[in-house]
Amino acid sequence: MKKNWMPITAGIFEIICCLYAIIQFRYVGLGIVFFLPLAAISSIAILVTLVCSIPIFYRKYWLFAFIGSISSIVACIPIIIMQNLARSHFSEIEFILSWCAVVLGAFAVILMALSRKQFERKETNSRQVT
Repeated sequence: MKKNWMPITAGIFEIICCLYAIIQFRYVGLGIVFFLPLAAISSIAILVTLVCSIPIFYRKYWLFAFIGSISSIVACIPIIIMQNLARSHFSEIEFILSWCAVVLGAFAVILMALSRKQFERKETNSRQVT
């Protein structure tokens, strides 16, 4: 089967979403207590995305790669909520960039769904003749 660009592009989109979420964590230290649960959700989603995006480049374990693309969106949503709660600390361009990161995550989910056939499947054959 011909391997094309879709899984690699999805993996790059996932990593860009995670990097943007990591960059936006500088506002967690504002001293506002209700940001901590949102930061915890986002940081767990970032870790899941980074761990699950590794199989994309080897084209193995499609389910892990798909979970990673979904969690790239989940990593950016708490950032948008934090930006809405503390509008005075964020500029308008950061708000727009956050939504662009969510759109990139959505594209990653779509590309991963479309490229399912490109991932290896380990076929189990229980009746092997030796």
